[in-house]
Amino acid sequence: MKKLFTFVLFSLFLIENNYAAINWVGNMTPSGGSLTTGSTTTISLQIFKSGVTEPPGQGSGIIVQLYYAQVSSWGGTWTNIGQAAMTYSSDIGNNDVYSISFVHPYPMVEFTARASDDGGTSWSWQSGGNARLLPIVLADFTAKSVKTENHLSWTTETESNASHFEVEKSTNGTAWSKMKEVKAFGNSIRRQVYNCTDETPNKGINYYRLKMVDRDGSFEYSKVVSANFNGGGKVNIFPNPAQDVLSITVSNDVKEATVEIFNINGQAQMRNILNGNQLNISELSAGLYFVQISDENGQVISREKLMKK
Repeated sequence: MKKLFTFVLFSLFLIENNYAAINWVGNMTPSGGSLTTGSTTTISLQIFKSGVTEPPGQGSGIIVQLYYAQVSSWGGTWTNIGQAAMTYSSDIGNNDVYSISFVHPYPMVEFTARASDDGGTSWSWQSGGNARLLPIVLADFTAKSVKTENHLSWTTETESNASHFEVEKSTNGTAWSKMKEVKAFGNSIRRQVYNCTDETPNKGINYYRLKMVDRDGSFEYSKVVSANFNGGGKVNIFPNPAQDVLSITVSNDVKEATVEIFNINGQAQMRNILNGNQLNISELSAGLYFVQISDENGQVISREKLMKK
């Protein structure tokens, strides 16, 4: 059975777009319709810049991008956000026309477009329409394992009325929990870079996503990224869960290892210089703990969760 794909004109603007030199972006067509998923239509947009688009032919230095996303209802949360370059196709009066052959990827999509004449440093967004704000346009989002931590980094291309990012974490890519909150720049037409650290990653693959929240409480999710954490590579702790005795093996290049065990509130419960490869934990109450191993220089080389039976 064919799914109907309906799309509408979807507009976006930035509070700071007066910094962009493009005078006007608008007249996106078609403004509505009903098409099957997987079919193709041509989306067009007009650009005006004084002294540049009036002469016949393409005005120099202009780049145009289409932004689109899946929605479950009109004006709803954007998911699976994508972008594509639009190319010059013709002139209408003093305006340059840019277009793209768009393959409809989802049953319901909203879209908008933006233009720049300075290589993407500043942008003018499509004007008119319902003027719904997309708070954050994300340029990239990465995660990587570094020693005993996972480091996250992301960059926004533009922000409009953005409030904050909620960094969410998962061990299976399905069940998510909030790990940290990072304040957004707020309003910007230039790239902003953010960093966040997961100090207690789980062994194996850790999944991360960003909940990008607007000041009015609306939000969108980023794509999911992952990092494979191997515990620092120098320490092996087993069994886990453990009851009375914990076995700890450390690589030969570590001359002296210090073991610290913390409860879930970060309070130290035990601290010992590792003598041999076993540690008596029988006096600990049942529950969740963090085991931290440091080398002779005080450098943390491993930090893992431990379940005490």
